[in-house]
Amino acid sequence: MIDNSYSYTYECVQGSNPPCTSACPINFKTRNFIKKIQKGNFNSAYKDYAQNVIFPGIVSLICPQDCIGICPEKISVIELEKAAVRYATRKSPINYNLPERQEKIAIIGGGLSGMACAHRLATRKYQVTLYEKDSELGGSLKDIIDQKILDDEFTLQFEYINYVLINEEILDLDKLNYDAVYIATGEGGNDFGLLSSWDSESLATEKAGVFLGGRISGCSHMAALMHGMIAAASIEKYIQVGSMSGQPETYLNTECKIPIKEEAPTSESVIPSNGEYFSKEEAVEEALRCVLCDCTKCKDRCEFLQHMDLLPRKVESDSQMARSADEGLFERVGTRMIVSCSVCGLCGSVCPKNINVEDILIESKKYLYESGHFPPALHDFYIRDMVLALTDAYLAKAAPGFDKASYMFFPGCQMTASGTEHVEKAYSYILSKNPDTALLLGCCGVPALWAGNHKLLNEVLMQIKKEWLNFGKPKIVTACSTCTKTFAEYLPELEVISLYEYINNNGMPDNSDYFAGEWVVFDPCSSRNFPQMQDAVRDLSRKLGAELIEIRDSKKEARCCGMGGHIYPSNPEVFRKMLNASVNSSDLPYISYCTNCRNLFLSAGKNTRHILDGVFGLEPLKKPFHISELRKNRLKLKKKMLKNIWGENFEIMEKKYMVKLKISEEVYDKMDRLHISEEDVYQVAEHCQESNKTIYNKETKIYTGHLQIGIITYWIQYKKHDEFLEITNVYSHRIMIS
Repeated sequence: MIDNSYSYTYECVQGSNPPCTSACPINFKTRNFIKKIQKGNFNSAYKDYAQNVIFPGIVSLICPQDCIGICPEKISVIELEKAAVRYATRKSPINYNLPERQEKIAIIGGGLSGMACAHRLATRKYQVTLYEKDSELGGSLKDIIDQKILDDEFTLQFEYINYVLINEEILDLDKLNYDAVYIATGEGGNDFGLLSSWDSESLATEKAGVFLGGRISGCSHMAALMHGMIAAASIEKYIQVGSMSGQPETYLNTECKIPIKEEAPTSESVIPSNGEYFSKEEAVEEALRCVLCDCTKCKDRCEFLQHMDLLPRKVESDSQMARSADEGLFERVGTRMIVSCSVCGLCGSVCPKNINVEDILIESKKYLYESGHFPPALHDFYIRDMVLALTDAYLAKAAPGFDKASYMFFPGCQMTASGTEHVEKAYSYILSKNPDTALLLGCCGVPALWAGNHKLLNEVLMQIKKEWLNFGKPKIVTACSTCTKTFAEYLPELEVISLYEYINNNGMPDNSDYFAGEWVVFDPCSSRNFPQMQDAVRDLSRKLGAELIEIRDSKKEARCCGMGGHIYPSNPEVFRKMLNASVNSSDLPYISYCTNCRNLFLSAGKNTRHILDGVFGLEPLKKPFHISELRKNRLKLKKKMLKNIWGENFEIMEKKYMVKLKISEEVYDKMDRLHISEEDVYQVAEHCQESNKTIYNKETKIYTGHLQIGIITYWIQYKKHDEFLEITNVYSHRIMIS
């Protein structure tokens, strides 16, 4: 069942009143009106205007334009209102086909407030009687507007609704026999002794069923119009439930939740060429100056929300729809949205209400996985990689000569795969400071979290907790901010310090290198809530000689490189946009302390060095490792650490294949893009040779074959040579071939 309560986004201010509406004495929905003028749709703009103000031909003449004082662009809304009235060709009001109601309402006073109340109630088919002591309608408006204009506007707007007009002055309310009464007798008019008991919000008085408002309360013409609309809503509530409390949602709302831009206008106001009023073209030009003030801070900074054209409430509602759909198209569309977010938390960091789309989608992934509606193929590569890090390459050892530990070094799965020298040097450094430091090579389990598999996540975390307990609850030293974040959220009992804080606190190694010139520290998105880690990296960078330049996309507002959430298989276009945005945050070279960020930036040609390159005086990586090398690197690291530190031998068990392959660098690059490992290619090649189930192209002399491994079907194309098979192409898909 869909939950429309918006439990995550109910405080979102997007779509709430812009500054101009908040400043308007009738809360005119200016944004929607101006959108229609921008498109040159004057009929639609007029209709919207009339629904908001009831009497557009009058209001456009008396509007004080309070909004212009708060408008960042100083838009002349009143001239746009006049343009809508002038250029609309279809002005007839909507003829609502509603059943007649039996309740009778009396309205005393035929000024703007009384007429507004009469219109709203008569539209809802109540039996309305209007008492006006003068022979003409309009009240004090007659002093500032020609009577014919007033009469024509009242006639137009009451075209399809009925009310009874009685030209009589009411002196005693007790002589009226109505279900409700609205007193709108105008400035200095008869209040029947009720003004002192008047509620300025609901317009109720101490007399049951009697409401009062308009110029008699001392307000302006525009406020009187608003009173008429509020009174109609309050009367309707009284008739329906007997309460005089009114309908708060109809009250004037002066609160502005939308951030107000304080800069000078970005464009100049349009001046009517005829000196009096806008032409159609000029009205459109002036409307286009409006920036349609709204809170879109999250979308403005997020490539995912921009690409999918989403805002948080839509994310939550679509997630609810995807979760509730058992079968059908929407389930697939909703799921694609859910897996296209990198769950980095940038949206929450810039949101004035701290609304984080990450929270919505992590929960949605969990629900979809547990209900069997989450495509496992989107996470297959990452889960298999995690399993390898937790099995063959896994290592948990106390320091030589110790059973317990004061510290435990946890470098994370990515550094053990493509930063092995960093792991070696870092552990050696920590041992020099704290000789009882334990080592744990594994994974924090975040791939399972991003895949929605919380059962697997919990299994991984419980294994880490078990090792931690066995080592005597040591302080964890993490090299990966994602591990730090995962532990903080799911194993809060662990005391964690980042490797960078540890080094900063304990002193720089003697063989450090230098980062000369200007650099940018690129904070990984998962570090945003760990300022001590971020500051430590900056301290280390300065100690290495770097002149640091801060960018907007840093610290609390750090953006994702594109790795988060496993978005690449599900939406590579969003991945590329995120990566490009990160790479282009600055033209300066980057100092990274996330192995994934470093690898992706290098793949995009961005000059990037890992902070540990400088700290330990290491040669920086020039090009990321192929994914086929990652498992090998982990195993080699495990073998080397066991040999050099504990004097233990570790035999790397490599599967022997009957076939020999030649794979070009170009094909390896494609394998990386498609997440196809060398082991996958070998398995397919051997299967093709053994089964002889291939397609042969006589012209190109290329064989094509496939093999399903797990839930993915892998294809290879190759040429046969005497000594080897030359792989010319690879690809994969998520279909099963029987």
